[in-house]
Amino acid sequence: MQPAKMPSKHSANPALDAQYVRELLTVEEAAQRLKVAPKTVRKLCQSRSLTAIRVQRRWRIPAIAIDDFLRERLILRV
Repeated sequence: MQPAKMPSKHSANPALDAQYVRELLTVEEAAQRLKVAPKTVRKLCQSRSLTAIRVQRRWRIPAIAIDDFLRERLILRV
């Protein structure tokens, strides 16, 4: 699976860029939404499986990246 990609600096869609920075979550907030441990979220960020931004020494996860992450892993009933 491809990791979620952040829009490029010169994205053709400014609305998408705005969505990524509209709401930034801390590791703890992202862990609560995913119902996993904060350590797991940090590992997902480091492995680039989860789109994240590094602000100084802390990770910030765009809320839309959580949705993208879950949507990529969704298993549909047949």
